[in-house]
Amino acid sequence: MKHFNKFSNSTSAASSENSKTKLLTRNWLMMLVLLVGLFANNDVARAQLLTWNTFGNLGTETTEPSTSNDANIAASNLTQGTITAAANTNRFGGSGWFNTGNTATGNTLTEAIAGNDYIQFVVTPNSGFSFTPTTLTFIWDFSGTGTRSVTLRSSADSYATDLGSVTGMTTSTSTVRTLTITGLSAVTTATTFRLYGYGFTATTGTGGFDCAVTGNNVILNGSTAATSCSTADNVTSLAAAAGNLQSVVSWANGACYDEMMVVVSASAITTAAAGNGSAYTANSASFTDALNTTYDAGKVVYKGTGTSVTVTSLTNGTTYNVKLFTRKGTTWNAGVSTTVT
Repeated sequence: MKHFNKFSNSTSAASSENSKTKLLTRNWLMMLVLLVGLFANNDVARAQLLTWNTFGNLGTETTEPSTSNDANIAASNLTQGTITAAANTNRFGGSGWFNTGNTATGNTLTEAIAGNDYIQFVVTPNSGFSFTPTTLTFIWDFSGTGTRSVTLRSSADSYATDLGSVTGMTTSTSTVRTLTITGLSAVTTATTFRLYGYGFTATTGTGGFDCAVTGNNVILNGSTAATSCSTADNVTSLAAAAGNLQSVVSWANGACYDEMMVVVSASAITTAAAGNGSAYTANSASFTDALNTTYDAGKVVYKGTGTSVTVTSLTNGTTYNVKLFTRKGTTWNAGVSTTVT
């Protein structure tokens, strides 16, 4: 009888342990299913427009091709501004982010913009589609005197507005950073994005996209949508307000367009705009910028989808013709004109 009780107690204990094990296993499986569901939903919400993988780089590359692109977006390369590619395994970036004369304790965003210290990429939607970028996720590493902060801007407003920033980063080849993009939606024209790096303290400081294992370590998330309009609308309420050596040109956009282009000239503007827009460059809003496309003895001073531009480097007392063309696809309208003195 005592032997039976001992066996019975042992069996009960084992049964209790088995029940606990089953309960823990069931709870773990439920948690795993929940986590998988959360990540799955996250992937659906964050469609990938473009991806890049820098693993395997020598660090001396000046161009990085995308590894995948949305069906409604063209493939795109990462390229560099004036920075210098420098040997560094698995990285796309380099040195030269800090320029002579920059703030010694860490160069500023303003200094980075002036020095063209950036990594850039172009997002080109297919004809009949628009895109809306939402986040840029990436892994970024740097040397002891390298960049700790980055800010994203775009050609939509000639790189005038911050779309998002990540600041105060620490060195890492595995930490995923997320830069939230605001201010752009339903973009129908090819748009260049520049990621400016700053916070460097020496010209030899290095930094860039990096990773420790293979996989897409630079990802532009967002969405695409079909567009329906085909003929560009003229802008309305075009005005040019005179200032000291400058003029603020403003307008109201129509409902259908890919981009607007502002031309300023002291002569008559009679040439019709043509093509997909790639023949015209507005490097800045300065009337004397040699990199701006010359147009009817004047300059292209703006390309984008905004509603105003401050044209600088004008001559007081001179009358300028201002013409704003609107493009849809490869078709431009005749343009809307005004003058300013």
